[in-house]
Amino acid sequence: MNSDPPKPSKRSSTRRFLQRGAQGCLLLTGVTVIVTLGFAVWFFWPQPQSSPEFIKKAEMAFQSEPTTKPTLEDVNGRALSKQDLTAVSNSRPYDIDQTVYALYAIEKIMDQSSSFEELTAFVLQRDSDLVASDVSTLKHSLFSTYKTLLDIKDDQRQIQNTFELWSNVLKNRLATTSISANITGPVPAIGLQANVDHEVERLRFEEELENRKVEKVLLNKIKSVKDELLAFQFRYNELYSKYMIEWDRLCSLRDEAFYATYNGNWDQAIEAATKAVDLAPNEREAHILLAMALIESNDKIEPFAVEDASVTNIQTRNQLGRIAAASALLEKFVEDRNSLYAPAHLLRGVLKMKAGDSDAAFVYFDQAAAYFPQHKNDLIDKLNLYKKRAYLRDSREGNRLWSLYKSLMSGSGYFSPEFQKARILIEKGDTSEARDMVFDHFQRRKNQGDWAKVLDDFRFANLFLGTSLTKIEGADAQDFGMLLKDSSSWTNLYSDRIQVNLLNKSKIDLHNVSILICVRFTDMFKKDCVAFPVEKTFAAVNAGDTLAIEVNDIKKDYNFRTRQ
Repeated sequence: MNSDPPKPSKRSSTRRFLQRGAQGCLLLTGVTVIVTLGFAVWFFWPQPQSSPEFIKKAEMAFQSEPTTKPTLEDVNGRALSKQDLTAVSNSRPYDIDQTVYALYAIEKIMDQSSSFEELTAFVLQRDSDLVASDVSTLKHSLFSTYKTLLDIKDDQRQIQNTFELWSNVLKNRLATTSISANITGPVPAIGLQANVDHEVERLRFEEELENRKVEKVLLNKIKSVKDELLAFQFRYNELYSKYMIEWDRLCSLRDEAFYATYNGNWDQAIEAATKAVDLAPNEREAHILLAMALIESNDKIEPFAVEDASVTNIQTRNQLGRIAAASALLEKFVEDRNSLYAPAHLLRGVLKMKAGDSDAAFVYFDQAAAYFPQHKNDLIDKLNLYKKRAYLRDSREGNRLWSLYKSLMSGSGYFSPEFQKARILIEKGDTSEARDMVFDHFQRRKNQGDWAKVLDDFRFANLFLGTSLTKIEGADAQDFGMLLKDSSSWTNLYSDRIQVNLLNKSKIDLHNVSILICVRFTDMFKKDCVAFPVEKTFAAVNAGDTLAIEVNDIKKDYNFRTRQ
């Protein structure tokens, strides 16, 4: 009997082969499907957002600083009472000028920035220690309105489109409430109305977003930071309202002190400046005006101390009390506030000059002359707070106020250390040295690139130094000066270029000549002008010689406006 198993038929072997092949194909297909599904899930599954590098660096910088994070309660108005708005208490003293400067900077950067990166560089800038602490935290609140909007995968077009929509939305948000008559940026100047209904504003915001015809992806991005945008809007408006009211009071008192000193009404200047100093112990100009008024209300300082028991005259004691107060004010200012503030050193020199100590006065005047050029940056600063007060440009008196401030900060007129030294030298009869001091003044102003008050300085030299420049020069300088040779030499009068022929009409040769063309534009007040220097300095202009002068780019930001 044969026990061997039966051999499979050829047909059954083929069937098993095909079955196994099919199983292998199904397995391979299954693996392929699983891999494909896994890749699809990985590709289409939302990936964690990764912010651009400049956002990450900003977040790291803010982590080391105490911040206040807006909450939903803030937006709904449940946490925005007067008490809660001062939760970040001003435990440190602040300067109202510096605080408004910081608010103005935020206003300008929101209005003028062109990218999130530019905006982030601004919010990382450290504010002055004299900025109110609740305003310092406002930058972080601004950063919170956009820090989650960007992804590292976004291309430049997406980032720019996001910025433009965000910027436009935020400006519209700030334009919904008017908070100060002095605001010149995105917030309209109507009145103080910061106490708005937060829920109404929230509904308006939602309606505004729904009405915008933009890509849905962009719109959803902005909706994701809606709470932060509203919280920033309310916080910004509340702080602007709070500090602008205080700043307006300070400006009013300080303006009164400026006008009173201009008119020589020293008692009124003392009263107004004292109130301003009491209101803002850390500001600068009112302190200087107060010291100036205390000094100039006395024609002469006698060389004895206030404590001198021999002084029995009540009026004399009152005068000496003012001098002592001015001296103490200036010494404290220089010691505690700003040891390089030129106007303070100039007034220290005036004190010594009036006391008869000309040697000590010259030392202080030299210090002032050395320090004045550094204040040029204050005047050309685009955020200068006098530029914020744009309404000043529309009246002669407003222009005068800006001019008085420029005199104090640039060292012209009364605040010229060279003119003050010339006063001493003229009293001593040294007119030759006094002339050199006057010329030193104009050379310093030329080096500072500031000719704004050149005609005023000529008038001051003539009126208040008790002599004219021509008399200082000498009797043989009669008829000295330049004049237009003929009016037909003017060309392109209605463009931004001027050509003119100048004739030395005097009988003397002039040396080391600097020439200024003073232009009055059609919408300027009478006697106002803008000075344009001719770049070239002429080594000599002999008697009877004619110079062909050309000045290009006759445009100037005059009192906050560009003119042509």
